[in-house]
Amino acid sequence: MARACSTSRCSPAPPWPSRPVSRSSWLAVAARQPSSPLSDSASGIAAAHAGGREGSTHSRPPASRRARRWGLRIGVGALVLTLLSGLGAWAVLARVDWIELAPRDLDPDTVYLFVGADAGIARDPSDVQYTEDADAPARADVLLLVRLGASGEASAVSVPRDVVATGIGRPIRLALTLLDGPQLLVDGVCGGLGVEVDRVVVIDGRGFAELVDAVGGIEVDVSAPLRDPAAELRLDEAGLQRLDGATALALVRSRHAETLVDGTWVAQDEAGGAVDRAAWAGLVLDRVRAAIGDAAPWTLARAAWAASSGVTIGGGLHPVELLRLASADVAPSVLPTRTIGGGLPRVPGDEGEAVLREAGFDTGCRVGAAGATGRAHPSHAPTG
Repeated sequence: MARACSTSRCSPAPPWPSRPVSRSSWLAVAARQPSSPLSDSASGIAAAHAGGREGSTHSRPPASRRARRWGLRIGVGALVLTLLSGLGAWAVLARVDWIELAPRDLDPDTVYLFVGADAGIARDPSDVQYTEDADAPARADVLLLVRLGASGEASAVSVPRDVVATGIGRPIRLALTLLDGPQLLVDGVCGGLGVEVDRVVVIDGRGFAELVDAVGGIEVDVSAPLRDPAAELRLDEAGLQRLDGATALALVRSRHAETLVDGTWVAQDEAGGAVDRAAWAGLVLDRVRAAIGDAAPWTLARAAWAASSGVTIGGGLHPVELLRLASADVAPSVLPTRTIGGGLPRVPGDEGEAVLREAGFDTGCRVGAAGATGRAHPSHAPTG
């Protein structure tokens, strides 16, 4: 049976929500996962182009080692939550923006939407990458759906930002729905993908970069040098390398990356760039999770403070959820899509819906009649 999502606007929530949540919740959810089986090699990205999960490789340590690892991580998570429950937590919580989401139907699964927003990032490539205007309307650069099942199993799908949302007044790309607030983005995910969201966490570009820097950077493996002047991305060497916050942010934002092949820079086409962007986004977020999962408690506290002023949380996050997520094995896949009209807008089609269902997401969500209000501003309509 199809579900209905309300499209009521986000309403301000009290600074101290009824459920004990903190910005460290976002950090733990986004970071306290094991290293991803999604390959960050050229073969992993190439497999993403085919819309499949063949690019993933997954080698698991012996059960005894896994048990010790998760026992350690859950123990550290509990310690951090205890530390942050004191005065430090009040300071971090005061920096978080809290919003309310329309309630959804009861379901044993919990669906999280993690969003990387372009707030605080200059849009002119000639400017520095970060601006002070973090409160300006933001677009969604990175979209990651995470499902946590009742028995603790989890799955994740990285969604291209140019997927078209329907049923919210007029067709609009998911990236642009955030301009009217997280609730419209949640409704757009319902209308465009059929997935109903319980929790949404938005982090801006500056907060993401500072988070990566706070944990000492992340490691990725690239098959060839990469550059994208528009995103301020330049990786001059191939192979395993450590990225700082600004470079990690540039990698997930890159849309027109060029690869050095036999001494010549080869540009990626629009469709390939969109898929690569989604693949790198899932990979980089996974590397952040791995880095924080291995970090000392004081490093986690520093990371929480570094990112806290750039985070918005909707729907609430509870510490119990964090421990369940910490013990989940998430392997992000990329949602396969196709272009419509030869421009930026994309739709998942039957193949995309199959990937979502394979990952355990219920795709029966439909925006109710009250949602067809046409609140999306005409200037936000998708362009070619």
